[in-house]
Amino acid sequence: MKRTWRIMALLLVVFMTLALLNGCKDGKDPKETTAREARTFGGRTFTIASNWADGIWRAFPEQSAEQAEKQAIYDQMERDLDIKIEILDGVHAAEDIIPSLIAGDIPSDVVDFKIHGWMPLAVQGLIVPYDDPRLVAGGLDVEDPAVFFQPFTKAQNWNGKIYGAMWNGKHFVAEFGWCIYFNKKLVADAGVSDLYQVVRDGKWDWNFFRDLAIKTTKDYDGDGKIDVYGVGTFGYGSELFTNPGAEIIRNENGKMKVVLSEPAALDALEFTRQFAFLDKVRHPDGYGDVHRQFTDGKVAMVWGEQWNTHGDDMQFKTTDVDYGLVPMPKAPGADYYVNVLGGVHSVSIYAGHSDEDLKDVAYILSEMGRRFTSDDWQESYLESDLRGDQEALEMVLDYIWPHTVTDYVWSSVPILEFFRNNIYLPMTEGEGTAIQLVEKYEAELQAEVDALFRQ
Repeated sequence: MKRTWRIMALLLVVFMTLALLNGCKDGKDPKETTAREARTFGGRTFTIASNWADGIWRAFPEQSAEQAEKQAIYDQMERDLDIKIEILDGVHAAEDIIPSLIAGDIPSDVVDFKIHGWMPLAVQGLIVPYDDPRLVAGGLDVEDPAVFFQPFTKAQNWNGKIYGAMWNGKHFVAEFGWCIYFNKKLVADAGVSDLYQVVRDGKWDWNFFRDLAIKTTKDYDGDGKIDVYGVGTFGYGSELFTNPGAEIIRNENGKMKVVLSEPAALDALEFTRQFAFLDKVRHPDGYGDVHRQFTDGKVAMVWGEQWNTHGDDMQFKTTDVDYGLVPMPKAPGADYYVNVLGGVHSVSIYAGHSDEDLKDVAYILSEMGRRFTSDDWQESYLESDLRGDQEALEMVLDYIWPHTVTDYVWSSVPILEFFRNNIYLPMTEGEGTAIQLVEKYEAELQAEVDALFRQ
């Protein structure tokens, strides 16, 4: 009897091993990349157009060791693939290039656009989705984490298709959306010694944020003038997504619908009106200027974006302020924090190429992503932007990137500007409540959306 059980146990182990091996054969390990046949392109020029070519794409070796490394990667890629990489200055808005694209004038192989650039082109079929069979045949796999940064890339979608992608590495850092930079000393003086733990505990919500903004707003000398403000600027509508179910524009069964009049959206807008106007805690300076007020120590918390810390303009690299970074506060009762992508850059592929050209572009772009993708971005970003603050990096990795969505109000420049100039900004200046302004302008905003999406 014991012998029988031993045999049965042995057979079970054999069958389980075979099943496991078969599963590994059919499954896809995200850490592995598909082996590809090496290709060369006979000196072909590969062109990339961007309206921020210097800030993202070009490398100037004389400026820094990091940029020299970037140029070395370009140079090696040119040698290996027998290509020439050319970076072109692109247009700001899709509306500026649509006529020439329709006429068949394709200015570059790929283009770096914000969402309001690629989405109008996607609507008119002027760029290809990343699952296009010709791209796949060229060796491009948009779901390969060794090529494209998945949390970012998966959010660059419309109607279930991805139209923009980006890698993440030391030389190309994929941008996350709005966050809160905070002055650690001013926040601690207000009684919150560890704001990071508040985030971990799930208590970083609208109420906590407003209470902290009120406590950090100070008139130290009693002259009736505020010396330190609790808040600088706002999320320009991104904060709506921190309330489950709230959006500005929603894709409902293929139709883009303005949903600002829904209770969840109105509640989120009223949260903004409270801290931006009614609570009297927001610094009056606008975007950019108020970030310099923050780095001068005159604002306790400022709504910001990842790129704010990159250059010298907003003084994050030179400030004496010990600052930290946390996600946007969530709505009370929400299960998680949200990362909202709006004005972020991604790469799209023009549709006007021949089938063979698309295959070539797919291979070259995929190879570029493969060479620039690396987890070393974490160490570089930690040291250059976060000043070695490991907890701030934890916030980015564990509380910002995991729940990433795209804000469709960025569908086009006219739609974005209409929302901001007629609804959002007037509300923050006390020119009406959320419901008053939404009722007044929602139909016109919907008309703008209908025109873009031809519905």
